[in-house]
Amino acid sequence: MEAEIFPLFSVPVFKSKVNDLDFDDLNQRLDSLEYEKTANGDGWMSVQQSLLYQEEFVDVKEQVEKYLKGYLHQVLNVSTNHNLKHVCSWAIYHDIQNWCFPHLHTNSLFSGVLYTNVPKNSGESLTFGHAQLMPTWCSPTMEPTVTDYNLYNSKTWGFDVQRGDILLFPSHVLHNTPTSKTTEKRRCIAFNYFLTGKFGLKTAYAEF
Repeated sequence: MEAEIFPLFSVPVFKSKVNDLDFDDLNQRLDSLEYEKTANGDGWMSVQQSLLYQEEFVDVKEQVEKYLKGYLHQVLNVSTNHNLKHVCSWAIYHDIQNWCFPHLHTNSLFSGVLYTNVPKNSGESLTFGHAQLMPTWCSPTMEPTVTDYNLYNSKTWGFDVQRGDILLFPSHVLHNTPTSKTTEKRRCIAFNYFLTGKFGLKTAYAEF
């Protein structure tokens, strides 16, 4: 059967490769930070929550914001009258038996993660899911059996990740990583951003 399929009202996830950073040097810098257990005890998070605005990470900030601007203005066609506003950024590492539970980021519009070290067997993927973990193509009243999953019928979608990969996504999207099975650290830098500027007209007007 010939037909065109239109994945309307999508949740666009951006994936690219950052080639302009020395990741061996960056991982050494990350290793020198102070860390604490995450609230759920599933990994380790830097105490510093404005990582990209620290002098020693200005090179990472430049790369992150370059890709964010491409995602916003070239993919989503968001007006250049809106500017990025850094909310928070932090380093994460996962050791053996660590994982990242399904979660979303509040008080943020756009989030992302830059992978700086992804050893073999460390859980080399990032999975996204619908908030209700239900497919968008049918009512939650029932869930028909699917014989083969694709972009049109899936309720979750995973991406393989490697060192240097950057993924950007709307902050309200659930995401998680699998359990690490190696003592080598899986490292990444996560970040949240808001937008500033003038929004809407008349009764829908707002300025931030």
